[in-house]
Amino acid sequence: ELAERAFKDALDGDPDYTRGRVYYGAFLYGQRRFEEARDQFLAASRDTGYPERASVFFNLGLTEERVGDVDGAVTAYRRAVELSRGDARSLLALSRTLVESGEYQAAARHYSRLTTLMQRNRNLRHSPESLYTGIRIARQLGDRDQASSLGLQLKNNFPNSVEYQQYRVMTSNGQ
Repeated sequence: ELAERAFKDALDGDPDYTRGRVYYGAFLYGQRRFEEARDQFLAASRDTGYPERASVFFNLGLTEERVGDVDGAVTAYRRAVELSRGDARSLLALSRTLVESGEYQAAARHYSRLTTLMQRNRNLRHSPESLYTGIRIARQLGDRDQASSLGLQLKNNFPNSVEYQQYRVMTSNGQ
């Protein structure tokens, strides 16, 4: 309650305090108050001079997903990718939500950018989420070799992950 009062007081004193809106949005997100968090991130996203707008749009995408607005999430993640010039986190989130919305060709384009980033930067590695997203794209586009390769990586590197369990269900159902 004390933290929330401090956020509200700061924003009442300066409604244009973008960083305060971002922190308040993160606070609300952590409290699982996703619609309120979305409102704060939306307000913060309007500040075109804010230097960390890409992260604002990424956070907005997360909240849009939490409230069940996949189209809103795709829009926010697209903006995050544009503003960040394609950072890995935003590319993966965009690829994943495009898969969720059935836009496999667009998902494949962004996923390809992600894998190119990974090849150029050895510090970037696949996660269970990135592998499973790639599998879903490859399977939908009929690339069995790619799907199998990514599936093997998922099995070998992340056998206890939720994504591997989802993959196993997918393959056992013949999907």
